[in-house]
Amino acid sequence: MSTIWSSKIQGIDTLYLSRKLRFDDRFKDEYMHYFDLPQTNLRILEIGCGPGALCEALKRWYPNAEITGIDRDETFIYYAQKNIRDVHFIVGDIHNLPFENESFDVVISNTVCEHVETTMFFEEQRRILKPNGKCICLSNMTNIRRMAQCIENDVFENNFWAKLETDRNELAAFNIAKYKLNEAELPSVMEQNRFKGVSSDYVTQQFTPDHPASNREWAMTIIESELKTKVEILNRVRNKNTDNLFFEQVDKMIQRVNRKYTERMRLYDQGEKQWDTNIITTHVLTGMK
Repeated sequence: MSTIWSSKIQGIDTLYLSRKLRFDDRFKDEYMHYFDLPQTNLRILEIGCGPGALCEALKRWYPNAEITGIDRDETFIYYAQKNIRDVHFIVGDIHNLPFENESFDVVISNTVCEHVETTMFFEEQRRILKPNGKCICLSNMTNIRRMAQCIENDVFENNFWAKLETDRNELAAFNIAKYKLNEAELPSVMEQNRFKGVSSDYVTQQFTPDHPASNREWAMTIIESELKTKVEILNRVRNKNTDNLFFEQVDKMIQRVNRKYTERMRLYDQGEKQWDTNIITTHVLTGMK
């Protein structure tokens, strides 16, 4: 199919680790409350599953369900097949899902709707859902991000990241967020596409290493996820660039990022609180066929 997303937009570390945090079991009760699914032998499909973190969580939360993940990016699917057990992963595209009509009890997607033409997005899910099957659409709202002082960018780093953002303008060709709708428009469009009992709910999560409820393992998971995401982006730029001067700048950035996050970990272990945080609100949209 394609490796565009994993090679140009978000790599495995960026996508898998961020989703693994968001779908950690400490948040499962809230998600499961809004999903409102029975603990029976459901057939559940995740569209745009990436490296499989949400499918992995769904299998923990609904152990009796048959879980399938589909994504057009072959690199993601290969990773998921190799690393996640008891879930079926296949390469495929939402524009032409390889399933018969009325095949699934539940279809779920996470941050997919903004990249796909809206009517087709809902029509294809409605086609493969059984009567009274449930469509669950997750999308991110604006985050609140406060970095630790020891990680904040200096002038060199700000200029470097700004240049990368300029270079990423090429991604417009891949329809990134081309079809994004706001939190009022999405449920309205779902109703227009003949889903009933539409509900619009929100899960707010905070990732704060210094929070009293964060033990060391969880705090380090948050910090290391940020570190690995930045290093992955830098390595991707490094590998595709042939400019020697820019190559040296990327190496310099990787060294700086590693040094800063090592310092953040040291401060945590020394009990010197930074109160850096990432607060994410997820829009949970559900509707019945």
